Amino acid sequence: MTWVPNPTTGNEPHSRSVLPIMLFKKKTTVPAPDTAVSGRSEAIVPTSPHFVNGNPLTPPFPVGIEVSYFGMGCFWGAEREFWRIPGVYT
Repeated sequence: MTWVPNPTTGNEPHSRSVLPIMLFKKKTTVPAPDTAVSGRSEAIVPTSPHFVNGNPLTPPFPVGIEVSYFGMGCFWGAEREFWRIPGVYT
């Protein structure tokens, strides 16, 4: 549900913001193997450091760094939350 504050009360979702999404949203399905986009044969290697913090985006990383991967829809909005956590490298 998309959250847009109700202009009258400010406390509950505004029904106009949810209705179009519910009416026109197509259920997500996994594509069939013959219609799916094929993967790359080689990885895309970043050529520059992280734009915000300047750290390298590829190994080798400093000793003691642990790696965790997260898949998120809104890249910049989600990533910036991690920048605020002490010890996050990139």
